[in-house]
Amino acid sequence: MGFSTDAFWFHTALAGLFQALAIVALRRGRPYLGWTLQFGAGHGAFLAALAAGRFPLLLLAGAVCVPLVLIPMRRLAGRPRVLWSLAACVVGLAVFGRFAGAWTDPETRGRPVVGHRWMSSSPLRLMGDSLVLKPQPRRGRVCDWGTDLRFEWTVPGGSDPFDVHIENAGRAEDWSVEEGAVEIYGGPRSRLRLRLAFPPDGGTCRLRPRPAKGPVSLLVVGGLQGDLDALERLLDDVRDVLPDGVVLLGDMIAPADYAGLLAVRDLVDGLGTRMLYVPGPAERADHGRSGFDVLFGGRGLRDRMAVIAGVTTILIDTSSGEVGLDGLGGIAFRQLLSHRTGAPGVFSNRALAAPGGREAVLLGDGPSRQKLLAKLTEWKAGWVASTAPGERFDFSRDGVRHLGIGVRGDAVDAALVTLDVGAVTDVKWLTVTRSPTGGGGTWRRLCAFAEEHPVEGQRLAMGCAALLGGILSFAGRRRRNQEMET
Repeated sequence: MGFSTDAFWFHTALAGLFQALAIVALRRGRPYLGWTLQFGAGHGAFLAALAAGRFPLLLLAGAVCVPLVLIPMRRLAGRPRVLWSLAACVVGLAVFGRFAGAWTDPETRGRPVVGHRWMSSSPLRLMGDSLVLKPQPRRGRVCDWGTDLRFEWTVPGGSDPFDVHIENAGRAEDWSVEEGAVEIYGGPRSRLRLRLAFPPDGGTCRLRPRPAKGPVSLLVVGGLQGDLDALERLLDDVRDVLPDGVVLLGDMIAPADYAGLLAVRDLVDGLGTRMLYVPGPAERADHGRSGFDVLFGGRGLRDRMAVIAGVTTILIDTSSGEVGLDGLGGIAFRQLLSHRTGAPGVFSNRALAAPGGREAVLLGDGPSRQKLLAKLTEWKAGWVASTAPGERFDFSRDGVRHLGIGVRGDAVDAALVTLDVGAVTDVKWLTVTRSPTGGGGTWRRLCAFAEEHPVEGQRLAMGCAALLGGILSFAGRRRRNQEMET
């Protein structure tokens, strides 16, 4: 239901009360009072839907507002009745146009938050790089589960408890409070709500990810190219044996498809586990119009190291066809790597090595590929996973195991990789057929967009209400005319 469960039920009860009173007032022939109470019911329904964060509930709230168009029809007759119905339809279409503009506007995707504050004037400061700040206030997305989440209050006077919403955080039991007063509330889609409280003299709140116990399993997939139906079927196949993490190897969407990227994120988050996402050409197409950097990149993190369920991984961005190794050879990177246990794994969109006869799947830039292969030895990498156009492959070379996730026209492979102390102990291959219709998932994309941008979602719901009210007004007028003629 979302984080604000109490608020949802409170607003739902309030909306129900107003709706009941509105029905009573209308039955007693008091349309003005009935309209006012109906407005209260619609307002309460919208507040409940926003608290739940679900677009279908926003549409239901819009349906509660439809009587706001129909009730005045009782006091109108003749031409005013027609003009009122026409005005409602025009308003609905205008709102649809506004929503369509936001849907296509690159500015809707937002901009990455630079630094460690949501606002320059905010006394709340994030320490470290484990959390990607989002443009929405006090919202972020975990990008590394190997380091602590640390929040610092930088001014004297303390603060009242306030909430920070964290995406891609796994379950509440995956975290422990190490410092400060923190309440952790679990939520759907691998999201948590942290309620932070700081003492009068300021201070720090710190959470630490709990280490995984025993072997770790990762679901690795890529190249679905916007087939949301296939992705949903794949996730359903592993829901009973929930993996510790999901790794997406790029080209999961149609080029520059922002709503599709939101839908992919929500589908994977809905599994209730954690996710890493390596971009491919589709995510970087058209100068990043898909919004990948805002949703997943944060402060310009591209080639980097991350820990998921205790497994050290190195993420390589090969979306441009070449790789700059500046961020992978610095002192800070080597220091982080030296403190990790087990052989790290490497994820990339394009393959760094392939069996004989499969050279076409390799990263096109030869010098970059050779440098990366040399880095595998330096990093003591144990395994590499990447997409491979055509059939999948699994082979070892120079002590490194290479997994190629097959991407074909009719099906896509996925690998459920089991690791113990960083070493691959088992690989279970899964195959999901592509949807005959392309699996565009228009409804999923619409829901994901409206829930990421609730103002636009509310606007769309109101537009539907106005248009539906106008159409019903026309239909009611036509029916009354027919009754009068008979």
